[in-house]
Amino acid sequence: MESREFDEQARQGVRALLGQFWILREQEPDLYQQIRERRNILQKYFQDRMGLRLLVHRHFIKLEKIPLQAESWMGFNSFLRPLDYTLFCCVLAFLEGKNIEEQFLLSELSQELKSLLPEQLEVDWNNYEHRKALVRALQQAVEFSLLQEVEGDISEFRHDEEQEVLYEVPLISRYFMPVLQEEEDQIQFSRRQRIYRQLFFSPALQREEPGDNFEYLRRYHQQMEEDIASHTDFDLELYRDVALLITSEKRTAYDLFPDNRGVADVALHFCSTIRREVEEGRLTLEDRGRVLITRWEFRDLLARTREKYRAGWSKEFRTAGPEALARKLYHFLEEWEMIKPGPQEGTFLLYPHLARLQGCYPPDFDHSSPEKEEQ
Repeated sequence: MESREFDEQARQGVRALLGQFWILREQEPDLYQQIRERRNILQKYFQDRMGLRLLVHRHFIKLEKIPLQAESWMGFNSFLRPLDYTLFCCVLAFLEGKNIEEQFLLSELSQELKSLLPEQLEVDWNNYEHRKALVRALQQAVEFSLLQEVEGDISEFRHDEEQEVLYEVPLISRYFMPVLQEEEDQIQFSRRQRIYRQLFFSPALQREEPGDNFEYLRRYHQQMEEDIASHTDFDLELYRDVALLITSEKRTAYDLFPDNRGVADVALHFCSTIRREVEEGRLTLEDRGRVLITRWEFRDLLARTREKYRAGWSKEFRTAGPEALARKLYHFLEEWEMIKPGPQEGTFLLYPHLARLQGCYPPDFDHSSPEKEEQ
């Protein structure tokens, strides 16, 4: 029975569609049915607000989440090298030639992949790094339900190139790639759709040049704030130079800042250091609320952060050398678009939402306890 009201179950549907790649009927039948019964109202919401298409299939439901612009941090967290993505795409090409429910061995796949690779690339399964890349690609395919592992363990292939695994091709593998219509490149999204997409699919919306989307958001922020709060798990926060979505509940469906990684603690304390430096006048806000620092200043600020806060960090970051610590923090902040290369070589730009959250210890925190444990 079709529901015509945007009720709490519809909100749950929005959460699932935003947070999951797709909803498979076989794995989540209740959620599948709940969304199917509200497909018209959900399709209207996503099409009107973001210009996104909702696909309802008898085996799955999928929101085609295509960002306005590809960013370096958009990818699979499990992939470490470009070869991982290349092999993953070649696996998809291999599956196109297989029938549904057809079974095949890892040895057949590994041989076929060599012919599917671009001409300038070669793989040697005697190479440990190449085997690890294939393991990551196949594990990701299994996670997406593009492959079913019938017998064997692909992780063993890392250590033994003779390891066999039996796979089966599920029907769902035919629907992984987005369905692009011929006129897709010609679609002109409204300003509101562009703003919604950037708010939901990027860490923040920055104020750029006069007349940009930020001015439109300022003008209509109250309506958007009410709309987002009533339909999703998020609240819209608007500042002079940046807008972002926040949530008071930690839900596993979303990628949230901070997350559970140890580097997130380092980032929160670094944010505290930056905020204090700005408030006390030692760092100057540039145009559009950004802070320009040199590479040396970045390392010095991190060193001071480490000196003050490291007692509560995980051992990995307490004992990390200055170079390794700076590299890991930079990459983490870059994922959240809080830092980018500056206009001159050797400089960095810190963005306004870096100061939105900060970390501190309770008054009774024992700053010496970790060191005592390590002695």
